[in-house]
Amino acid sequence: MSVTELTKPKIEDYIEKRLYGEGAENDTVNRELTALERMLSLGAKQIPPKIDTTPYIPMLAENNTRKGFSEHGEYLVLKDALPSYLKPIIAFGYKFGWRLGEILDLPGIRWI
Repeated sequence: MSVTELTKPKIEDYIEKRLYGEGAENDTVNRELTALERMLSLGAKQIPPKIDTTPYIPMLAENNTRKGFSEHGEYLVLKDALPSYLKPIIAFGYKFGWRLGEILDLPGIRWI
């Protein structure tokens, strides 16, 4: 679709299709909408501008706050208590803020 055909109702239809037709989560749809918003913004900043107006893009409420982070001292106690073969997993998770399931699902890595 051309940018000139992009309207708020079409964006709302897209949101409904992604949420209810395809089962996407709010945060996934928000990332897609943010990418669209960025593309439109970049188009408007071109010389000459590729677009003159951008439609309103609503964002959805998100509730995916990560929980269970450890303070550094707690991490050190936990790391010291673990057997040596588990230490790389906890170190990786602590350094990068990843959940255990995300770490263990990394392709091509056999942790244990």
